[in-house]
Amino acid sequence: MVEKDTGNINDPVELLNSALSFFNDNTQKLTQAYSKLEDEVASINKELENKNNQLQQKITEVDHIKSHLENVLNSISTAVVAVDLNLNIILINKQAETLFHIKANDFYNKKVDRLIVIKKNSNVNMIDWFDNIGLCADIETVVICENGYEIEVSLTCTDIKNGSINKIGYLILMRDLREIKKLRQKARRADRLVALGEMAARVAHEIRNPLGGIEGFASLLARTLQNDADNKRLAEYIMEGVKSVNHIVTSLLDYARPIRLKKNTFSVREAVLEVCNNINLTRTPTVRVQLEFSRLFEPVITADRILFQQVIWNLMSNSLQAAQRPGIIKITCNRLGKLKRQVDDCTLLFTKNSLDFYEADFFSEFDDKNNGSKFWYALSISDQGEGIDPDTKEKIFYPFYTTKENGTGLGLSTAYKIIEEHEWKIAVNSQIGRGTRFTIFLPNNISIFEEAAV
Repeated sequence: MVEKDTGNINDPVELLNSALSFFNDNTQKLTQAYSKLEDEVASINKELENKNNQLQQKITEVDHIKSHLENVLNSISTAVVAVDLNLNIILINKQAETLFHIKANDFYNKKVDRLIVIKKNSNVNMIDWFDNIGLCADIETVVICENGYEIEVSLTCTDIKNGSINKIGYLILMRDLREIKKLRQKARRADRLVALGEMAARVAHEIRNPLGGIEGFASLLARTLQNDADNKRLAEYIMEGVKSVNHIVTSLLDYARPIRLKKNTFSVREAVLEVCNNINLTRTPTVRVQLEFSRLFEPVITADRILFQQVIWNLMSNSLQAAQRPGIIKITCNRLGKLKRQVDDCTLLFTKNSLDFYEADFFSEFDDKNNGSKFWYALSISDQGEGIDPDTKEKIFYPFYTTKENGTGLGLSTAYKIIEEHEWKIAVNSQIGRGTRFTIFLPNNISIFEEAAV
């Protein structure tokens, strides 16, 4: 075997050349490897860029879907609350926030019974929902808000499941029944008024014809009995009775007739002053009417002026009839702030056996900086009569209910009907021996600057 000549290993030049050659070979290999690595990194970067683009596209699609679902969820009229298997809240939509007057962030990860409190005397129990989930469909019950206000709702509770059949939580759906019940009540009342109107028309036709004859003959009889004072007075009693019956029939027809509002903007003070100037005060000469309106503002509303004045007329007439001694009928007007509680479905706010003010329980204090155009007028008519006993006070707005000898029982019920149609509110304070105060709450829809200009 012939050994390769490795040269003179002791020669420094040879050693240097050999080292350089080795270095060049390895450098070339490293360069090639680095170039290959650069190509691979470039390929990986390109692939990562594609993956990032795809991921970003997916994220955008998911965000779009999520946003769309949130918009759908927040746009539906049903309040939605989702909870996990431990009954911790994981989702609250906008309608639920509005229904309960809360902020969703304050209740996330809190137990559901912190938010949904079932009235104790209800047939529905929160625990039973989740034990018998299939039975919880459209159950009508009452839930109690954090501020203590009670809301009638229809509740439905269903399972939330993932892609498979595994249950991961519960979905609670709540529909506010207050507006529905209010509309149902209005519909029933409208049906009753239609039936009442048909009956009144028939009664008017059947009664007014013979009444006309009776009145005519009684009038002739009174003229014939000019020289017979006693019998003439009997004939006059007949005519007065005919007029009384005719007045009742006319009142019945007016009450049964549907209200058609013709709204315009007007000054409350001027409209009330017109009524005060036209109402008959001669029958109670010892009673004075005192108008007390603040000089700081001019109350202005948009409503049916004629019907508004009819309400004032009926309430003032009631106060005049109640005044059995010298005194004052006082008419005042103040401004109140926003409603504190949800009483939109209530026309009659309260009836109290006291003359103390209770408006502060329902309305915040007026502040022109914070209230803007969202405030209420409180128009009160107070008398110093004998007051209304508690049992009677609960019935004064019922049609045909009256304690007066010649009353029709339609004055206050007609006023209530007009107030209800305008979506105003009314309250009654009365105390035996001290008097009665009716307060009408009128929402203002005009800014305070427009108000000042009227």
